[in-house]
Amino acid sequence: MKRRIIIVFLVAFTLWPLAHRVMVATFNVNPWKFYGWAMFCVPNPKTKVGVFAFKGQDKLPLSPTESDRADKAAYNFRRGILGSLTSPDDFASALLQRHPEVDGVGVVVVQYHVDWWTARLIHEREVTVHRRP
Repeated sequence: MKRRIIIVFLVAFTLWPLAHRVMVATFNVNPWKFYGWAMFCVPNPKTKVGVFAFKGQDKLPLSPTESDRADKAAYNFRRGILGSLTSPDDFASALLQRHPEVDGVGVVVVQYHVDWWTARLIHEREVTVHRRP
């Protein structure tokens, strides 16, 4: 029984770096998290989240409340670790609830990651727009 447990552990220990590499490449997961070895290949990536508002078709700056800042920091932290596995939908819904004066909000996420084809660090910008139903 001990031998089987050790074999299973060694197989899992051997395959985890490959699975971690696939997660990093596919979902832009932070290579410095989840005990993978991809962290030795790249610097620790940074994530920046920005928010703007819509009133009609006009794009406006959103004056954030303390709750907005806390939610933004929490989403930025989650996004920095989980990459595209986490969605801005809940964050945007909370913003829309707290700001009834706007028709919609946009969430901008800027992350940099390694382009696996060129081995260069590239910035990726993702903008999602959330409007009231």
